[in-house]
Amino acid sequence: MKANFSFKRYQMLLTKELKERSATILKLAGILSVIIVGIWLTSILITGGEEISPLFRFSMMGTLLVFSMVIAPFNLYKSYNHPKKGIDYALLPASVCEKYLSMLTIVVIITPLVMILSLVITDIFLSLITPSVFPGFAINANNLGMIDISSIYEILILQWAFMFGNFLFKKSKVTKSMFAVIGIYLILGLMLASTVKVVFAEEINQVASFSVQINSLDDLLNSPALEQAPAMKFMMYTIYAVTYVIIPVGSLSGTFLKMKNQQY
Repeated sequence: MKANFSFKRYQMLLTKELKERSATILKLAGILSVIIVGIWLTSILITGGEEISPLFRFSMMGTLLVFSMVIAPFNLYKSYNHPKKGIDYALLPASVCEKYLSMLTIVVIITPLVMILSLVITDIFLSLITPSVFPGFAINANNLGMIDISSIYEILILQWAFMFGNFLFKKSKVTKSMFAVIGIYLILGLMLASTVKVVFAEEINQVASFSVQINSLDDLLNSPALEQAPAMKFMMYTIYAVTYVIIPVGSLSGTFLKMKNQQY
């Protein structure tokens, strides 16, 4: 199949893949709901019905959602680069581009939406039957107000990195991908710390003379203190570019190239 794109073939492939993978997606969604129910039961049976705040439940749901997004590629496409099991998928009458976009649609869009729906329905149901244990709803205006585009993008970057690991490694995919991701961020952190300590000591003293509340890399980049340390600002923008541009683009591109050049 030539490396072109036909929306009709993409639609047919997406429909086929959803039918085949819907059971796995629903199973994963069920597991997340069971965890929420487990928290609810723990509060009733062990703590005597202690109240679990909407904010805690929202944070827990967010953690579970990130976990499900990270492991989704391994559950849904673990056999793509298998020397035997992957042959059937390779022979499908669809181009690499169509397969790639179908995978992204399922992993990045559909699966997270199903997970969110499952978590929200479970939380609402438990809140309605036992409002003393699950007061209010985890999904409310205040909690949703804490979410911003950068946070969502950071989760996607993590997912794309693990998705690339799923196609890059053939054995022990989860473990190798996890160590690879941790290793990359450790290396970046050590490079930054070493460079800052050795090269930008004077700039650090200048920045340290200011009282700035920094909760993220964006806060640091927008800090007035950094304007007086141009060398430090350049280094921070370099780290920003690596984290938010090079790593995600590299992960997505690497996944596509692995799919295109997969040998069986």
